[in-house]
Amino acid sequence: MIKTILDEEINHTIAEQIQQFGKMYLLVDPKINDNFFFDNYFEFESIVPIRDRQDTVSQDHELLQLCAIPKQTTYIEQLIIELKNKKSAAIALIASPYSIKYIQNHINNAMFMSYNGSKYLLRFYDSHVLKHLIEILNEKQLNNLLGCIEYWYYWQNSYTQLHHKPELILSNINYHPNNG
Repeated sequence: MIKTILDEEINHTIAEQIQQFGKMYLLVDPKINDNFFFDNYFEFESIVPIRDRQDTVSQDHELLQLCAIPKQTTYIEQLIIELKNKKSAAIALIASPYSIKYIQNHINNAMFMSYNGSKYLLRFYDSHVLKHLIEILNEKQLNNLLGCIEYWYYWQNSYTQLHHKPELILSNINYHPNNG
């Protein structure tokens, strides 16, 4: 499920994923660097915002962005380098057999957890949080976290791949440690 990918293997690994799925998705956090789209001239098939359900005031360009990378892209190596750059807003490369809308909805749902009747925002997409979650959550909980996402690549001192068999989860995700 969790695998470290060597720097010299990551380009080949991502190229294989693009061939398998026909596209990849880039997750961008403009709060890290809101100039990401201005500084880079990447052409994406589509871009959809990922809205925190409790956030009713932020404009779409201020939210997480899920970008569809077309199969014939020529800039994938540059995106992979962006993952490694701590000042870059590129935070993850995602592969899934599901559409961008399913992934968008899943990430929206996965960002929220309930605990003792209260709702909390879970920044699982942040590599600094994710590195701890993969050690805290059991396999079933990690599978629920990934949901419809088959591969999740991020940088945390090395390229890391999370992999599981994807499934659609249409309800809130239960992260409670006693369930699973």
